[in-house]
Amino acid sequence: ETITQDSLAIKAKINAGYGIKDVSLYIDGDKMVSTNKDSLEYNYSVPSDKKSSNLRIRVEITDKNDHTESDEVIVKMNVL
Repeated sequence: ETITQDSLAIKAKINAGYGIKDVSLYIDGDKMVSTNKDSLEYNYSVPSDKKSSNLRIRVEITDKNDHTESDEVIVKMNVL
């Protein structure tokens, strides 16, 4: 899917069997926000140099046993 707007509302719902220690959101490798809650919301304004690129959005979760997992998507941007 191609995104044509210059801002994104990113939401994640987290489930960790041993409890959540940390949840972090990364965009193109840059940490945007971190929390220890079971949900995460972030409004991202697409900078001008990213408006015609692919964004790598990754959520990384660490549970209270210090086990870390992550998931990511790549979003194609085409903001005019």
